[in-house]
Amino acid sequence: MKKLYPAVLQPEPEGGFTVLFPDLPNCVTYGDDLQNALEMAQEALGLYLVSLEEYKKPIPTASNINEIIAQSIDTVIPVMVEVNQYRRNNSVNTLTPTSYTSPKLLLS
Repeated sequence: MKKLYPAVLQPEPEGGFTVLFPDLPNCVTYGDDLQNALEMAQEALGLYLVSLEEYKKPIPTASNINEIIAQSIDTVIPVMVEVNQYRRNNSVNTLTPTSYTSPKLLLS
């Protein structure tokens, strides 16, 4: 299943780019340069969508990229990922909350 989402590239003062996906809450990444930012964006999108599937959460519909462009002063690009291929090519291990008991020494 191929998914395409608009991503906003925000240049950072210290260099590099922050990448945000307006349709995917908390799906944010960073790249040292434009090429790295694009690679990280695809990685973040793949991981985000696979995680939603793993937890049986609904996958948000992607906004029209032209609407995002009209609302943003930053660069907006389409990012695509083939979710099934991403899952096959990457070992995606979702975290399961567990309880942890600290040793007494750490508590004193």
